[in-house]
Amino acid sequence: MGQTVATVMDAVEPSIASEDSATVAGTAAETPASTERRQGAIFAVAALANSGRELEPMLAEMHRIVLGLLPEPLRGLGYGLVLKRQGRGVFYDARVYIKFPWLVEIGDNVSLNRGIEIYPSYLTGHGVKIGNDVRIGPGTRFLAAGHDVSEASFQETGGDIRVGNGCWIGAAALILAGVDLGDSSVVAAGSVVTRDVPANAVVAGVPARVIRYRDVA
Repeated sequence: MGQTVATVMDAVEPSIASEDSATVAGTAAETPASTERRQGAIFAVAALANSGRELEPMLAEMHRIVLGLLPEPLRGLGYGLVLKRQGRGVFYDARVYIKFPWLVEIGDNVSLNRGIEIYPSYLTGHGVKIGNDVRIGPGTRFLAAGHDVSEASFQETGGDIRVGNGCWIGAAALILAGVDLGDSSVVAAGSVVTRDVPANAVVAGVPARVIRYRDVA
């Protein structure tokens, strides 16, 4: 489903050209019949590619529902099959929601508490990358997608979210598109993070601001 029309046509067009060469006495001249076949192939490939893009969100939602019914550790094994990357020792509590999981990376020894929601941007391809030894409180949301308010149609925008190693994100925090949480940083419960957080910083508030730094090695 991830193939583009151009990619698939790279495989289709040579076969049509070779057939034309055999038909026209050793030359590659295109006949009306071969032109019709080529146009038909292009139409078929375009329809297949478009249907694949429409099915991807539906398949992701079906996968989420099935995983939600599984107990730990089966839930973690299921996510491991579809995430872009999943490390060792990842814990998924109930009602964890990961939309478009192939755009999400999770490192080693990560705890995702109950009700966490992760939203990559399907249209722009921006995702979420979580490092090692990260603790994420219940109800936290990651929004790597947004909308352009200067556009009448609110065209979708996006930005990668990166969570460094050794971070703790408190309950019900909101991490917005393009944010980079530095290693060993802490986000207080209920905070809305709109900009990058330095390493070892503790941030809180709406929008989140640095309130102090941790004295850790």
